[in-house]
Amino acid sequence: MQLKYILLFLILACVIPAIGQTKKVDRKSKNKKELKDTPVSLANRIFVDNIRTVKFHPERLPMAEPVVNLGSSTKLILRFDDVDLDVKNYQYSIQHCNSDWTINEDLNIFDYLDGFDEEVMNDYSFSRTQYSDYVHYSLMLPNDRIKWKLSGNYVLKIFDDTDEKKLSLTRRFMVTENEVFIVPDVRVAHRNDQRRSHHEVDFDVEVKNLTLQNSPEQVSATIVQNGHWNNAISGIKPLFIKQNQLGFRYQNKICFEAGKEYRFVDLRSLDYRLNFVEAIEEQDQGFDVLVKKEKARAHKNYFDSPDANGKFIIQNFDDISFRRLGNPVRVDTTITNRGDLTSEQILERESLNELVNEINRDDQLRSEKEQHLVGEYVLTYFTLAMDQPVYGGEVYIFGELSDWRIEDAFKMKYNSEALQYEAEVLLKQGYYNYMYAFQSAEYEGSQKFTFEQVEGNWFEADNDYHVLIYFRPFGQRYDRLIGYRSFGKFD
Repeated sequence: MQLKYILLFLILACVIPAIGQTKKVDRKSKNKKELKDTPVSLANRIFVDNIRTVKFHPERLPMAEPVVNLGSSTKLILRFDDVDLDVKNYQYSIQHCNSDWTINEDLNIFDYLDGFDEEVMNDYSFSRTQYSDYVHYSLMLPNDRIKWKLSGNYVLKIFDDTDEKKLSLTRRFMVTENEVFIVPDVRVAHRNDQRRSHHEVDFDVEVKNLTLQNSPEQVSATIVQNGHWNNAISGIKPLFIKQNQLGFRYQNKICFEAGKEYRFVDLRSLDYRLNFVEAIEEQDQGFDVLVKKEKARAHKNYFDSPDANGKFIIQNFDDISFRRLGNPVRVDTTITNRGDLTSEQILERESLNELVNEINRDDQLRSEKEQHLVGEYVLTYFTLAMDQPVYGGEVYIFGELSDWRIEDAFKMKYNSEALQYEAEVLLKQGYYNYMYAFQSAEYEGSQKFTFEQVEGNWFEADNDYHVLIYFRPFGQRYDRLIGYRSFGKFD
């Protein structure tokens, strides 16, 4: 029995040293971005290394895309952390864009916004953690200061006014009109070499109340896979028109690599090892987490597993604010039959229920904000076992955790002695989806990549697809977004 424990100790001694070699690591330097020129992009982008963990989505829907209906009460919420210790004077502005995300030069700001060009972000709070110091900022849109008037593409810009109006962050969002109905059809690709590896997305658009004259020139579509725009297909014109229906059914045109179901790691607890966590160690500067060693899946059969298609959610299971979320206030309405109540009692019961619902809504919002203040930033170690490196390019960790981008901070290095790829990434406590992407040397510096070399592509994979329909009648100065639909392969 003693020999058994000695062997176990030796095995752990080989695995965990990598986790304990970070006492001298400057945690704020992890995930640092190096920008060689002034940013002018209207894409989703973080331009400074002090901003981390950006989430932009409809209120209370952290996994949804930032899309709202024109005139609806739905709000978008932006959240991010600044790991510098000082409070900055962040300001924001909103830019209307054409369907191809270029700036719309034909509109002035008062054409599409009810409010002023620039406003101050004044909603911020300090972290309440043992090791991680950061300032958490949030912004709700629309608000009392600014509202949008038109549908279409928008870009939210965040500036640091303390640094000569430095652009820090950009995020795309869409405002849509409910003027058409989209009927999707995800099918096998027509090309023989893509039939088992790609999805072909066909769809029809049923027009309701619009008069479409010369519609092929007036209408266009954009399709986005899993919420990231790197491989979006845009500017697609309808292939045919039949009465009040537009057909977008091409062969070999609207095709996407299928990938596989996303990998995941659960960092929501530092007291217990949750899914795919091998070890947790507390250091002088914070916590280190070792993710269980993984293997390439390029030549593995497809395996169905639930995933969030590359996204993450911020939560801390160890904090009491999370436990409150699971215990909302309730009113028992089952004891008394409604028919036995007087009209005054019914009104009193309905008023009480409305009050309880309001308390729960407010408590949920407070608890959600609490979650973003109590999460530690954890130095997370990823290892990918491979007998030899993938030649001709680099391997990256990819997903919403990398801002849907190929970034140097998420590049893996090959360890020829351990026969594995390795990477250290600073992540806030939460649940994360990711995959391993490969970028060939010829595309270095771009956002072109593939999952084929490491993950493989299988048609059975279930992805989220987002179809946006734009309409610009003759003489109009902007692209209306007249329809939007999100769906999966099996919807």
